[in-house]
Amino acid sequence: MMRRLYFLFHSTTEAQATVSTLKTANIPKRFMHALARGGLSLGDLPRASLNQQHDLRARLTRFFWNGDLLIFAIALVGLIIALFMAAWIWATVALALMIVTYSIGAFYAMNIPEHCLAEFRAELSHGEILLMVDVPKKRLHEIEALIHSKHSAADCEGSSWTLDVMGI
Repeated sequence: MMRRLYFLFHSTTEAQATVSTLKTANIPKRFMHALARGGLSLGDLPRASLNQQHDLRARLTRFFWNGDLLIFAIALVGLIIALFMAAWIWATVALALMIVTYSIGAFYAMNIPEHCLAEFRAELSHGEILLMVDVPKKRLHEIEALIHSKHSAADCEGSSWTLDVMGI
């Protein structure tokens, strides 16, 4: 799993300079994705794919998060029924399932950063350019520091998770 850094720029020139810096830091162009409102030219910036433009990653996150909650709720109902019927084995299974779904949700909520494109809609509508950069987790702080040191106009807006193999 990789991390996606989000940078906002006021102009294509600033974003292009940042892309050049990222290339010198051995970040392949396929890990950079630029997005702007419709009609705004991105020049030579690497464009975001349709899945990235429509934030498929955020939809997958919501799907799995809601699925985790649904499984927890079903297990809770199963636990209550099993306890009422004194079916101790089923109560144990339901309780174990609740613990697993709770643990997965807690791990995600506490350890995996989450940003989505909806957070940037206002900036994009005002003509800013969003550059999404996918980096290995171990290089996250290095790349963020590099961009801040060389491009003061780059406004880092946080990070999130991404999977390169899915193109999201």
